Amino acid sequence: MTGRSRFNFGQLANALVVLSSTAEDGEIEVQISVGIKETKEVYEGEVTELTPVETENPVGGYGKTVSHVIIGLKTAKGTKQLKLDPSIYESLQKEKVETGDVIYIEANSGAVKRQGRSDTYATEFDLEAEEYVPLPKGDVHKKKEVIQDVTLHDLDIANARPQGGQDILLMIIRFIPYKRDQMEQILRLRAQTEGIQIDESALSLLADFGVRATLRYSAQLLTPASLTAKVNGRVTIAREDVQEVSNLFLDAKSSAKILSLNEDKYMK
Repeated sequence: MTGRSRFNFGQLANALVVLSSTAEDGEIEVQISVGIKETKEVYEGEVTELTPVETENPVGGYGKTVSHVIIGLKTAKGTKQLKLDPSIYESLQKEKVETGDVIYIEANSGAVKRQGRSDTYATEFDLEAEEYVPLPKGDVHKKKEVIQDVTLHDLDIANARPQGGQDILLMIIRFIPYKRDQMEQILRLRAQTEGIQIDESALSLLADFGVRATLRYSAQLLTPASLTAKVNGRVTIAREDVQEVSNLFLDAKSSAKILSLNEDKYMK
């Protein structure tokens, strides 16, 4: 026993209730599917040309990258050549589109749908598993009515896995300012890493600058202080070398303070 009834869900959807007999007498299988009808702006036709255009990789390297794709589509009314974005070329590859296939490309989203092989190629083989479709009518650029059949099971699965934005859990890391002895230890490690020799008094003065200004400023004084020591004929940075370069290179806070106090003396 087989029965079918159709319900009208408006202009967008139709519901089909299919009742079919199974192997056991008296058992009835019920399946409800919804046909979602949508009018889309598409480019449809038989693929006559599919040429990816490559260019040098903009980020360097030896490989090349696809800059755009040239595709030709043919209908019973005419042909049209399109220049496509590289992302659409990836969709063409996923659909395994080749010359002679009938496809349509959604104008808004760039989604690609392969409908089948053009029936003009139906005599190529005596036996194959390809589905042949006629050459599309009308213009290449058209409005097409697309019907997507989904079952209630598909809708349940979609609702069970909701898509879209999710709540964001923001983890805030607590930052604790460095103490003076920690700054001194960091500066000592920085000097060892850069191969700079510095005595304890100079290192202590750099730590004082770190407390007064910033640790970044103190670390940046290591290199000019080392050069100053070499000019003065020393291998190890002394306290006077650090003091000299600190007078030449101010920290950001001191520089901004001097600029604000003498604003009228600088060019605007």
